[in-house]
Amino acid sequence: MKERLIDRFLPEYQFSNTHRMTIYASAEKVYNSILELDLGKSLLIRILFRLRGMPRSALSFKELENTGFSVLGEQPGSELLLGIAGQFWKLKSNMQKVDSTNFISFHKPGNAKAVWNFYLSEAGGNGTVLSTQTRIYCTDPTSTRRFRYYWFVIAPFSGWIRREMLRLIKAASENKT
Repeated sequence: MKERLIDRFLPEYQFSNTHRMTIYASAEKVYNSILELDLGKSLLIRILFRLRGMPRSALSFKELENTGFSVLGEQPGSELLLGIAGQFWKLKSNMQKVDSTNFISFHKPGNAKAVWNFYLSEAGGNGTVLSTQTRIYCTDPTSTRRFRYYWFVIAPFSGWIRREMLRLIKAASENKT
């Protein structure tokens, strides 16, 4: 079994959230739908992103990098991994510059780092199982405590966004947009 990028970049974490959906399309088509994802097609995502103060440009999947996310790795047709670091529990988030070269070694006290992947696996027949997992690692006990309160409030909304993304990808992949 091939090592998953998410396991390489963040094998240990204190918080996580996973969602999955079966999509009746090839892995290649699903992967391309991920890359072309337009989050602006969802009223729910637009509202939740706006409440978080994210710019309109963040509604394009390709533009997420302007909000602090970095592509940490990619295995086309199999997995796409994004990463981010900062103080997510603060309104300004105090984003830290991380990328594939320094994400693993980033341990600045008072921060958290997170990974978010899209992982594709065969569902049999003409199906693909698309899962998305978010993992968060807090760098010290204080940031863990602060993040825990934040996560208690934000986790349901984060889950809604992930499920809505899966729905959008499924619709695009199955040509139901």
